[in-house]
Amino acid sequence: MRPLKKAVLALGLSLAASTALAGTPVATDTWYWFDAYSDVTDAPWVDENYDPLEFDVTLARAAVLLVVDNGYTGDRYEVFANGVSLGLTSVPGNAGDTFLFDFDDAAADQRWSHGEFVLAAGTYSITGRAVSFAPDTFAASGGLMLTPVPEPGTFALLGAGGILILGALRRQAK
Repeated sequence: MRPLKKAVLALGLSLAASTALAGTPVATDTWYWFDAYSDVTDAPWVDENYDPLEFDVTLARAAVLLVVDNGYTGDRYEVFANGVSLGLTSVPGNAGDTFLFDFDDAAADQRWSHGEFVLAAGTYSITGRAVSFAPDTFAASGGLMLTPVPEPGTFALLGAGGILILGALRRQAK
């Protein structure tokens, strides 16, 4: 095999391997599930095989990262972007007394821990860990979702400017 073909093949294989090792790509306005277990060191977010989860996203504009507990109330998380802590989710209310497995309902209910973190445009690897678990449990479940921050309405701004200009011209004409 020619050296150029070998180099191209090696490059292709290394790119395929790096893609396979990359985290879960994240789309906006979609919930992504994770678990954490008290018997796993540092209780990182994991998938159903106990493999650590990493959520990868490239944002063209700012977005809000929403992280919410679900299952039994009482779990709380620390959230990281590119290895830097964004902070903790809220302190849950009525820990351990209620079960719910709906991310939207849990995000709207103060009994479940949740947190909102604003991310600027850029590339991020989102990870997390459980810092507390519901009473009498060893596992935590949660979800995350990214929602783009609305941009200012360009047409509304242009329209408002046009109205102001017309008003000024009308006053000048009088």
